[in-house]
Amino acid sequence: VVEMGYLEARIDGYKNAADPQVLFVESIEALISRENTLWAISRRPEEDTKKG
Repeated sequence: VVEMGYLEARIDGYKNAADPQVLFVESIEALISRENTLWAISRRPEEDTKKG
């Protein structure tokens, strides 16, 4: 939601971006990737406990 506000207001990196839409998509993809990584890390200890 915050990122969309930045895009619409053309602030932060969006102000000087050649294609703000591309920057938006890249930012959202990075956010999703980071969330997936954190989720996977948070699940690991539970899986390790089941093995032992």
